[in-house]
Amino acid sequence: MMMEVDCFAAMHTRLHSFMKAGMYTDVNFVIGTCTIKAHKAVVASCSQVFQTMFDTSMNEAHTSEVVITDVDEKAFSVFLDYIYIRDVGIVKNYVRELLMLADKYDIEPLALVCDNVIQCSLTAENAVESLLLANLHRRDRLKNQITLFIKGHLNDVSATANWAKLDDNFKVMNGIFQSFLPGNVGASNSELDKVRWTFQNKNWIEPAHPSPLIVDGYSDVVLLVKPTKGPTGHDKLPILIHVEYENKLKKLFPLYLKIVTYAGKWNTLISISTCNLMPLFPNSKGSFQVFITCIPNVTPYQMNIEVSAKKAEPITQHPLLKTVKDYKHRFADAVVVVANVRFPVHKLVLAERSAFFSNIFDKTQNEYRIDGMAENTFKTLLNYMYSNCLPEKVDLPLLKGAEQFQLNELSRFCFSTLQKSITFDNAIEMVTKAEELQLDKFSTEVIEFMAKEPNIVAKSPKWPKMRNHANVLKKLLYRMKK
Repeated sequence: MMMEVDCFAAMHTRLHSFMKAGMYTDVNFVIGTCTIKAHKAVVASCSQVFQTMFDTSMNEAHTSEVVITDVDEKAFSVFLDYIYIRDVGIVKNYVRELLMLADKYDIEPLALVCDNVIQCSLTAENAVESLLLANLHRRDRLKNQITLFIKGHLNDVSATANWAKLDDNFKVMNGIFQSFLPGNVGASNSELDKVRWTFQNKNWIEPAHPSPLIVDGYSDVVLLVKPTKGPTGHDKLPILIHVEYENKLKKLFPLYLKIVTYAGKWNTLISISTCNLMPLFPNSKGSFQVFITCIPNVTPYQMNIEVSAKKAEPITQHPLLKTVKDYKHRFADAVVVVANVRFPVHKLVLAERSAFFSNIFDKTQNEYRIDGMAENTFKTLLNYMYSNCLPEKVDLPLLKGAEQFQLNELSRFCFSTLQKSITFDNAIEMVTKAEELQLDKFSTEVIEFMAKEPNIVAKSPKWPKMRNHANVLKKLLYRMKK
């Protein structure tokens, strides 16, 4: 019986034995103090790079000597062994070095073998290094496979020491982020800061079960708002807004209720302050009613009614606070220096309002310096401490200052106001600024927002700014994984 013989395999095996014995060789590979002899025809047949090297006026063509500096003797010896005999079994122990050499000398079959070995050997411990290696050598298919592995094992991979190696590689981290982008978007925030009803053809269109209205910035103050009376056909149409409330706070809560009725492009604004008529007492439940009168012949359908609520300003309750807000320097007994600007202050006022100042003030010192804060930010904080009036404009540095001075109510107000101002246009700027200011809670809030529409976020022209904020990108990945 005649046996089938693989002539090419037999020939390559013979050539390999000639190479090992140094027989008929015509090129020397010098690695440090070691020299490995080989055959130009064999290595050039596998690599266009070697063929060009031996055919041109390069030094290697004249000297028949190639100096290797990027791997050690053993790894390059295995590289030559693979070129001669194509034994995939020898690749595993030197896969990193062999992938580098396959890339350098353009030997795609060896690169594919390395890809397969790396993919089959993936673990949580080596996934990040494998991804960086695939990125370095432009192995796109391998990168995709490793990225999918990381996506499926994010908790384990992110717990390894190697995870930190992605901090300086936005491109790779962005690739992981892109793998998490869903086809469809999640739902929006369930907590409402306003409720709306539509009045169409003289009939109410409203939810069967009205959602509770969370008072802006105060999750412990909840209202259930609903219209209880519709049109009656009279010229003047009374609409009764019934409000049930629960104040879970341990203090009096002065409520400010705003009702807006509008149709088409025009608005009729009805603002009702209930701070004197209906203060919400500590740990109490109750209800009250508000009447709205609209004229059907003037108010076109469809008409909308929108109700929102917030805490009443102290100035609304105590008009004399307007004069306190413009405090004078008389009787000041300390100076606070912010951004090289001197602010005369009263220790008693600041210490009473802020635990921060209460802790730093003493009898022997009259000048105090606050570093890392802008002049305008401190002015706003000072106005609040003197008057208890919430500011008209809020930004992240103000939130940081409120937290630093332990002004809890202002901090909560700033947080809530900024939270409602998050958009896909400003989310990246807000989250990166929040990270810089170490506002971890607000940063998490923005990340929650971004995770709802990651496709939109990733297409933003501001997305490259994330390059310097790898930690934010990691947090976004964790949120998308949930």
